[in-house]
Amino acid sequence: MILLPQRFSATIKSLLVTAMLAGCAPVANEAMLRQLPPEEEIPAWQLAYLSNPRLPMKKPSEFEDFSYQDVPMKQNRQVVFLGDSLAQGYALGFKIAVRKQEIPLITIDEGKQSSGLVRHDFFDWPSYLGNNLPKNQDDCLVFHFGANDDKPIPGLSARLRSPDWSRTYEKRVRDIIQIVQEKGFYCVLWLGPAPDKDADRDQHLRFVEKIYQRVMRDHGVDYLPLRGRYGDQEGNFQYDIIENNIPIRIRSKDGSHFNIRGYKDVGDVILKRLKQKSFYVQRAGGLMRG
Repeated sequence: MILLPQRFSATIKSLLVTAMLAGCAPVANEAMLRQLPPEEEIPAWQLAYLSNPRLPMKKPSEFEDFSYQDVPMKQNRQVVFLGDSLAQGYALGFKIAVRKQEIPLITIDEGKQSSGLVRHDFFDWPSYLGNNLPKNQDDCLVFHFGANDDKPIPGLSARLRSPDWSRTYEKRVRDIIQIVQEKGFYCVLWLGPAPDKDADRDQHLRFVEKIYQRVMRDHGVDYLPLRGRYGDQEGNFQYDIIENNIPIRIRSKDGSHFNIRGYKDVGDVILKRLKQKSFYVQRAGGLMRG
């Protein structure tokens, strides 16, 4: 009998059991991803189970702490997602997008739930990146932060969004970019935060977005804002987007994350942007640098 944590939704339980019975547990292969209902809402802690396709057999008690990845292929580029649980959801949506279009890109989810750039005591992103970036500088890095950074910085006697807080936070963003540029990565995409239903958090996201935009402009890094597509005319939170005059639900009930349809849409937006970069040039035998 296969045991799974009770908190898994019925849909995800079904996909995981099917994968395990197959013997190799390709949890997020394209056939299974197509089975996810568009309106399905996946809690942040479950995203890692779907954002990468290979899961070695583990004891049920070890599931929540286990991370797994695509198996890299020499001829194919990797797109590595780094950041918070939203980055994990975007990795899932991107994986669906590239598989739907049969594009030979490998999606790697390196997102960490509840992480950000404020709580280095919880997860230290600069230290992690210094030792865990891909060895191939031709791979692409996609970042998303902000939703977990609406709090004072430990060890700094400064109010949230005060000048001292802002300078320290901006330095941490610059440190991230400096690390990846010093290591030679030329395909870097920083995703702006989507609107949040919580008014205070959304105010904070608007504030840090200005920091992200300034840093990316200064360092020549591609910045992809999401507020315009997923907000109303003023950029405020909305559950739906309008397609062909029909409202389409894309956000989850918590007002911060997306449902499967929403993550797919963000994945399509990211893929469209990457297709405009020299990173993405179709050649025989895979994707080659232009």
